[in-house]
Amino acid sequence: MNEKKSKQVFITKGNLLKVILVLALPVIFNNFVLELYQTIDSFFAKSLGDTGLAVISFTSPIIGLLLSVSSAISIATTSLTARYLGKNNYKNARRTVAQILGITMICSILLTLTGLLFSYQIIKGLKASLEYLDLAVLYFKYNIAIIPLKFIGDIFFSYKAARGETLHTMIISFLGMAVKLIISIILIEKLQLGVLGMGLATLGSYSIVLIAAVYDMFIKKSEFTLKIDEFKPLKTILLPFLIMIIPLVIVTF
Repeated sequence: MNEKKSKQVFITKGNLLKVILVLALPVIFNNFVLELYQTIDSFFAKSLGDTGLAVISFTSPIIGLLLSVSSAISIATTSLTARYLGKNNYKNARRTVAQILGITMICSILLTLTGLLFSYQIIKGLKASLEYLDLAVLYFKYNIAIIPLKFIGDIFFSYKAARGETLHTMIISFLGMAVKLIISIILIEKLQLGVLGMGLATLGSYSIVLIAAVYDMFIKKSEFTLKIDEFKPLKTILLPFLIMIIPLVIVTF
C-alpha cells in the first residue's frame, strides 16, 4: 500500500481520536505560529521610537481584517477540495484549487494596488494621530504589499490540509516564523532599519511559504500538481466557491 492510500485509509477508517489529533494538532500549532507574526513586530516596535507600538496597534485591526478574508478563502478551499479528494476526483480537486488561486490572485493584486495608492487617505480617514500618521502609512504599505503572498500561502496550506498533510504546513510555518525572527533581529536590532526592516522580515518569511507553494503545486510531479488548462474558469467549480465564500466574508466584516 503506497503512502497516499495508507493515509486515506487512516483518515477514513482509523481511530477517530487519533485521526483528529494527527490532523488537528499541526493546524492548531500552525495557527499559533501565524499569530506570532504580529507579535514579533510588536516586540521590535521599540526601535520605531515612542510611537512604535501605537502604529502597530492602530494598523493591526485593518491588516487583520484583510487577513480574515484570506482565512475565509482558506476555509472554502479546504472544504471544496476535500470533497473532491474524498471521491478520488483529483482533476476537479486540482481545478478547484487552480481556479480559486487564479481569482484570488487577481483580487489580491487589485486590493494591494488600491491599498498602496490610497494608503495615506485610508489611514488618515481612520483618524490616525498626526503624531504617528506617516509611520502608520509606511507600516501599512509594507503589510499590504505582501497580501498576495499571504493569499497564495493560505490557499497552499488549505490544499495541503485537504490532503491530510497538516504536518508539512506546520513545518513550513515554523520555518517562515524563524526566518522572520532572524531577519528582524538583523535588520531592526542590528542595522536599525525600523519599519523597512519589519517589511523585509515579513517579506522574507512569506517568501519561504511561496517557494514551498510553487514547488508543491507546480513543479513537484504528483497527482496534485496543477496544470495550466485547469485555471480556465468553470461555473461548476466557481459557483460553489462563491456560494460558500460570500457568507464567510460577510461574517468577517
